[in-house]
Amino acid sequence: MGRSVFTSAALLATAAASAQTLGDARAPAPDEAELAAIDRAWAERESARLFALRRRVRPYVELGPAVLRARDDLTDGLALRREPALAAAVSLGARYAFAPAFEVHARLEVIGPFGVGAIDEGAFARAAMTPCEGSLHFDYAPGTGLLLSLEAGLRVRVLSSRSPFYVGLGARAGVQTSFGEGPYAVRCVDVAGRERSRVTGSTSAAALALDLGAALETGYRFGDEERWDVGLRLLMQGIGTDAMGVAGALVALGWSLR
Repeated sequence: MGRSVFTSAALLATAAASAQTLGDARAPAPDEAELAAIDRAWAERESARLFALRRRVRPYVELGPAVLRARDDLTDGLALRREPALAAAVSLGARYAFAPAFEVHARLEVIGPFGVGAIDEGAFARAAMTPCEGSLHFDYAPGTGLLLSLEAGLRVRVLSSRSPFYVGLGARAGVQTSFGEGPYAVRCVDVAGRERSRVTGSTSAAALALDLGAALETGYRFGDEERWDVGLRLLMQGIGTDAMGVAGALVALGWSLR
């Protein structure tokens, strides 16, 4: 609106100057209806300009920190636990606007590295079935993990097609890969803190854990031709399963490559 007011004021000044040059002191100033028409014309031209800019495939790269919550999985004969972590996130993607206020996007994202622990699934099951007068404590074999995800979604501009703010929803298919090896232990500890029994062993943490999730996001575009983007994403995991919930969140700074 600030730009439209400026445009209207500039047109008024130009009209007044022209009238003075021609010696016509009686030239009327534009009324409110004319100013509104000028504003509408400018808004239509600006919307058309932005849509022409967005209506092309625009590849981009994003970098930022991600916060991941703990997660437990049973896969490849292992009981895996992803520890809560602060990790780096990098993604490559592309976006395309099919309407002035709507766009689709796709991205390939990698988050990590982060800590992953592993216990042999058989030992985990035996310990869970063995009576314990106290509580079970799991000392996982140490490992390292990476989370690779492919996401596709829809974004919409907030309030106006000319707005730099947007919100979006995306579907994610991810795979967590882990590696490493070492000893593990499952201990039964009584209320006094004494160890009553112990199951030990050694295992590899190499495994793949698949997941279907979603992403809720909001962001802001800025810079020449909206090349820069800063966004916040909330990551969901386990869609359609008992493990459905929040996987984590990340903040990303993006740059359009064209």
